Amino acid sequence: MIKTLTIKNFQSHENSKLKFSPGFNVIVGASDHGKTSIIRAIEWLRTNSPGGDSFKTCYLRDGEDESKVILENSAGTVIRTRGKTSTGSYKTYLAGKIQNYSVLGNDVPEPVIEILNLTDINVQMQLEPHFLLLQTPGQAAKYLNGITKLDKLTNALDIIKRRLASAGTEIDNLNKQIDNANQYLESGIQDVLQELEFIQKNITRCIDRRNNVVNSISSLQKIIAEIKWVKSKIIDSNEIDKVGKILDAVSNHIETAESKRTELETIEQIIRKCKSINITIKEGKLSMKQIEKELLELRGQLTKCPYCDSVLTVKTKENLLKSE
Repeated sequence: MIKTLTIKNFQSHENSKLKFSPGFNVIVGASDHGKTSIIRAIEWLRTNSPGGDSFKTCYLRDGEDESKVILENSAGTVIRTRGKTSTGSYKTYLAGKIQNYSVLGNDVPEPVIEILNLTDINVQMQLEPHFLLLQTPGQAAKYLNGITKLDKLTNALDIIKRRLASAGTEIDNLNKQIDNANQYLESGIQDVLQELEFIQKNITRCIDRRNNVVNSISSLQKIIAEIKWVKSKIIDSNEIDKVGKILDAVSNHIETAESKRTELETIEQIIRKCKSINITIKEGKLSMKQIEKELLELRGQLTKCPYCDSVLTVKTKENLLKSE
């Protein structure tokens, strides 16, 4: 809220000081007595425009060398001075500290912008169209969003949608990579068997990482619940700022959860494939042992040599079995 405004050597004002009351203030007076100049002084302080010869011919009081505008509000004090031969300077008083700023072109120092806290929405000049009444519905909505800072929420939601779409594309690409990996595993079982022991040692670590993913998803669900609560409770800009911070946290958790979930799915598929291969190996070993046993039994039943068809003696059978 503006508390006081001092205008020196600015258009018709030689040295005017206005004190504002809390709430609604009305400035009345005869025509051509400086009412509009008050708004021009605030606008010059806010935008540092016009500059150059336009300022000297239109704003600098005739016969004077320097103009000065001082605005005090609840945040601090801003002073703007400018003379005939220089661009002048800004000065701020904030929390008991004084700071000077040189002026370059039409730039306005960031601390000045923060103290004034005035935008195009807050200032309307004399001949400008009535605020919002002559605007299109879309333009009016844009102004209202800027006033309530709902545009920040809209932008944050758009960012989340884009990141989710990007994450979906990345998931599709990773699924293709997983399919390729599965094809490789199916065609190169011997290579997989060599890596089986290494993979089995990492199963415990993978389970721990899966638990981390579950915890991240739980945190994300809590944050989403907080967003819904904040949206239902938005009443001022402070609430909107909280939403912005929560949405940033949502974005970070979404990225972490998607990354860990995709990695977990890949590992789980490999583990399932390895377990299946391990079962096949065990079954093959049992079959081999059974075949060897049956072969020995068949050889023990031989009565003639399979090569020369001669009758086998007990000693010959023993030597034949030993040689095998």
